[in-house]
Amino acid sequence: MSIKIKKLSGERFDLPPDFIIEGEKNNPLFSEKGSQTVPVSFPATAHNRRLLDSAFRLDRAEKPGQAIPAVIESGPAQQRGVMAVNSASPKIISAGIGFDEAEMYSRMSAMQLRDMPVLSDPAYRFTPPGATRDDRIDALLTHLTAVMKEEIEADYFMFPVVLHYDNNGVSEEDQQNGEELKHYRIILNELNTIWQDDNQNPILPSGAIAELKALEHRLLTWYVNSEEVYIDAPKGYGVSPFLKVGKLLEIIFENFGYAIEENPFTSHRQLKKLAVLNNTMDTILTGTLHYSDLMPDITVGEFLESLYNKFGLCWFVDSNTNTVRLRFLKDLLNPSSGTAVDLNRFKTEEPEIFYSPQRQLKLTANREVGKSGFGFTSETLYDTFEAFLKAYNHQFTDMYENDAWIEGLSCIFNTFDTQYFIRENIETAESGKLSSSDFFDWDKKTPGLEYEEIQMGDLCLPFDFYQNIQMLHYGANVKHHYSNVVFDGETPKEEENPAKLAFAFGWGLTDYTASNRYNWFFASQINRDVHGHFLYDPDENKYDISLAINREDGLYNRFWKEYDAFLRHSAQEVTCKLKLSDTQTVNLRMDQVMMLNFQPLVPEQIKFKLNGPGNVSEGRFRTLRLYEPYDLEAEREIPVYARQKYYWKVISTVRVPDVTQPYVEYGFAYGFYRTADGTKHDTRMLFVLPPTDTQFLNQEQTVLTYQTLARVSDSLAYHMTTTITYAPAEIIYP
Repeated sequence: MSIKIKKLSGERFDLPPDFIIEGEKNNPLFSEKGSQTVPVSFPATAHNRRLLDSAFRLDRAEKPGQAIPAVIESGPAQQRGVMAVNSASPKIISAGIGFDEAEMYSRMSAMQLRDMPVLSDPAYRFTPPGATRDDRIDALLTHLTAVMKEEIEADYFMFPVVLHYDNNGVSEEDQQNGEELKHYRIILNELNTIWQDDNQNPILPSGAIAELKALEHRLLTWYVNSEEVYIDAPKGYGVSPFLKVGKLLEIIFENFGYAIEENPFTSHRQLKKLAVLNNTMDTILTGTLHYSDLMPDITVGEFLESLYNKFGLCWFVDSNTNTVRLRFLKDLLNPSSGTAVDLNRFKTEEPEIFYSPQRQLKLTANREVGKSGFGFTSETLYDTFEAFLKAYNHQFTDMYENDAWIEGLSCIFNTFDTQYFIRENIETAESGKLSSSDFFDWDKKTPGLEYEEIQMGDLCLPFDFYQNIQMLHYGANVKHHYSNVVFDGETPKEEENPAKLAFAFGWGLTDYTASNRYNWFFASQINRDVHGHFLYDPDENKYDISLAINREDGLYNRFWKEYDAFLRHSAQEVTCKLKLSDTQTVNLRMDQVMMLNFQPLVPEQIKFKLNGPGNVSEGRFRTLRLYEPYDLEAEREIPVYARQKYYWKVISTVRVPDVTQPYVEYGFAYGFYRTADGTKHDTRMLFVLPPTDTQFLNQEQTVLTYQTLARVSDSLAYHMTTTITYAPAEIIYP
């Protein structure tokens, strides 16, 4: 038996009869090297020189050719790969042959998503019919509106996203003196949510679907360099769809010549709703929608790595069939997942076990998105959910309801929108402030165990509220491909505003029927609707994945708990020599569970020699069984809420009229509250959490002071200053 190396055209290279190829199969879970070979050398015969375009000649005019698709045959075993020349002389040619995913890694790490050559294919740009560019823009707006209203399906979703927030920086003191604090938002896919026209007539009936503002030419107000600026925006400006993750995966592997066998991001009932965000404002202004403009500004390799870090997604390439298998880590580590490969009859010796220290998993969220409109942010008060709940005695409920946390005020505690958010109503003022987002890390902090940390690169996105619309705050600012926006004679540098990676579920239209409310296509990073209720599929099954890490539906519980147990209670290295034929070696799949001595193992690496004497391969594996003692229930414990223990009780109320204050045209003039340390806070940012054990034991007081306008008649009014002092009190249940 001898090895043959052929081009795909069928032309064979000249090789000596005892030629051996050494290689290795690597599981991408443990290594990014893929399945690869060590360098091979073969004679520089006239035939080989011709097949390699005289790579040995120093006087050649052209640089050496690109990697050559090749087929390696060893008896009945066949393996497709890519051969690249490393060095050449008149006598010897040295090359490397990459199998499966090996030759893809380097290309992926250097290629931006938007630069994938496959995106030049007409299938990945949409130019609707139209005699002029304006006609085509109108057609694109009609098409994208239909996508937004769920009238047609597409490779993308349409929903509003806040790209940037700013304000004019008016201080509390200036507001007290009557200056207005203005809010400025740049919104991609902004919706027309104005309820009435200038004559106070309804524009759309209650519960109608909001329309894109970009359907018409408009004037935008932005806040730049501490000044208001006005943008003359043409029709179609500020509109861009968001590409579905499942489609992006298909594009990526098509770019490298592979098809996906089964894509969970197109088949899974919830993951198929996942999309990636972009910040391109002029996507459709040419009259053509290019998929390349919908890409985040990262490399192909970074994108695939982000899916691993988020969901534990691994990919396995079969170059013989030009297919890719996508597998979740939780399934790879399941001993009962699929049919196990029994290697017992192939072992030439008993396995050797190498014991290594156990580790624990830490999942770290990317909380870099800053504050938006009313103080929303992805930041957390504590690094873990456990620490947050412990600080407040777990005194929270997982529903939207009024809680008597502070006597005399209506406080609403939201635990469903990735933000712990208190809204309070004082007279006519309604406002809110974020206490903590829900984007906690996963860290059980088990003593004595080293960490394996998974850092998630995609952005955690808080909500913003604007004109009755609840939308994600992306914080990426704007990017242009086909137009310029000039401020003070200068064009901003677009590289300062990259489209960072962020995911969102496209949930579909809301269901408001109340007056003054429109419906819109809602998107979020969690599995609840705008009312705070869980979302369900058409078969009444709850969607059960949240992009936050904690809780029952969080990423740890849905995708990572199996790996955590693997690190803590297994993952011991096992080596064994195996007598495998070349065919058996080639057909061995690294995403299958394997058995040695009736124990389940996950393969890490198989070193082999095609056409080698004895066909002995060296296998390295990791154990899958969990070794006692262990307590999975404690290690995977998800904190739960407890009954409210304390509340803030009013101990004194003082109201003082003040006729010396200037007349103010609105009922709620100005207010603040003071905490025990004397810090003053604007009541428009009032937030109240239940008293802690320490606050109760110390009887720590909180003072709230606010002003309202007491109107005597149409021409006479004065301010009423109200000061309320609170102290923590214990709730006595019957």
